[in-house]
Amino acid sequence: MEPLDFGKLSNDQLLSLLRAVLQECVERGQNVCAAAQAVGLDENEKARVIQEASTREAAKLRAQERERIAREAAELVRRKAAAVQHAADELRKGKEEADRRAAAADAAEQAKREAEKAIAEKVAAARRRLGWLARFASHVQRPSSDITLLLFDHRVIVNDGADRYSRSHLVDVDTRDKSISTARDLVKSKPALLTLALEFALDRAAAGFDGKTICYVGKDVLETLSTYAPQEAQCSTH
Repeated sequence: MEPLDFGKLSNDQLLSLLRAVLQECVERGQNVCAAAQAVGLDENEKARVIQEASTREAAKLRAQERERIAREAAELVRRKAAAVQHAADELRKGKEEADRRAAAADAAEQAKREAEKAIAEKVAAARRRLGWLARFASHVQRPSSDITLLLFDHRVIVNDGADRYSRSHLVDVDTRDKSISTARDLVKSKPALLTLALEFALDRAAAGFDGKTICYVGKDVLETLSTYAPQEAQCSTH
């Protein structure tokens, strides 16, 4: 038997039809009433099962939706945390790079200052040495670049040229007994040379001369000035 179509009936018409069907079942006897009751129970059970299934499916869908929302929320939190960590890492790297550059700049500046200080000390020493060389050179009638001035033990010696070991001295002063010997052409300059030699020995003693040999080679002193103070070296050669 094909299922009946009650779709065109209104609710009131449907309820009226149901009451009429139930009344008909009562009139037809106990067996028909029992059968109608069983049909009603079956339909109620079906409706209950359908309702429970719908409820379970709805609960399942709600649970799935909650899981989806939770996953998305967790992923959002993870991404935000990763973004914050990335920003922190970039900030740390930037600070480390800035610190490294600052340290490198400080080191370079410190190295520059130390180099400038060392050069200044070399130039100052060369000036002082050239001053003494020039004073002796004016008495021995030679350029400052062509003599060597030595102080060792108790002797002040001036040699011709750059030979510190020459046995032939232009000037040889013993500061203990204040004796002096010179080349033949410098005899007239002995008094001035003796005074200058004693002054040089006293100056170096005041500067902390420890008895080791002091040797000022005019050529080398001028080369030092030429390297670090070329204009000053040019003036000194004229």
